[in-house]
Amino acid sequence: DLNLRLQNSSDPLSRLKREPPRLRPPVEFTNAMSVTFQLSQNAFCTPNTGLFMATYITSTSWRTWSSKVSKESCWIGRVRPGSFFIQIMRCEGNLGGQDGDFSDYVDWRVRYQATLIKVDTLGSSGLIGNLIHSTHGALETTLVEAGSLLSGALAGMMVERAYPHVYNSSAISSLLMIGASSMPMLGMVGVTSAMTMGRATFHGICVRFLQDLAEQGQVRGPDATPDAGWGATTMLVVRGTVVHRQKTIKLISGPEALGAVEPEAPK
Repeated sequence: DLNLRLQNSSDPLSRLKREPPRLRPPVEFTNAMSVTFQLSQNAFCTPNTGLFMATYITSTSWRTWSSKVSKESCWIGRVRPGSFFIQIMRCEGNLGGQDGDFSDYVDWRVRYQATLIKVDTLGSSGLIGNLIHSTHGALETTLVEAGSLLSGALAGMMVERAYPHVYNSSAISSLLMIGASSMPMLGMVGVTSAMTMGRATFHGICVRFLQDLAEQGQVRGPDATPDAGWGATTMLVVRGTVVHRQKTIKLISGPEALGAVEPEAPK
């Protein structure tokens, strides 16, 4: 059968009789569906700045020049108390053989983001803007921002040290990442409580925390400037992402010590 196929492919007349391949432009398609739960109103062409946000995304990608199909589903969650926050993204997927990769993978993508300054038609915010326009004084604002940043740095160290020991358990890994995303808000609440300790009740601490959120632009205070319905915003943002990947590798052949001797018996 192989000799017949080789002779067929080398015969010039056989090549002339063969139908020309259908032309396919090099296009890549992605089909995705997203469901979001958030504590903010939907807006057009503006980033989500709500205090809490959770999103589920599923996507399928394919190319016109290949029959391989890749699939990925992700959960995204974050707690954003102010200018600095940690966003957690857990993705499961399979490249479907694209670029020769048939392996399954699980990604934990930890994104750290800080808004240094944000200027819009309603004022300014961010780490620098809050220091300039804070109603509570530069010192108190600096302490609140420092509490959020230091808690975020502590969360990053916690994830780096603990994740290698818990990655085999999806439940414990999820709890670790949820805790890391909550750390900036806990640091902000802790500093606010310490500054008002002995001078305010629990109600006063909550009011002060909501005032800090209003200065960050996360919520609208009762005396906030009315929204004109339009605006222009300029931001200076610093972000970084750390990816922890778990990958399942399927051996289809190799040394006997690896447990894969024959292509018909993958391990």
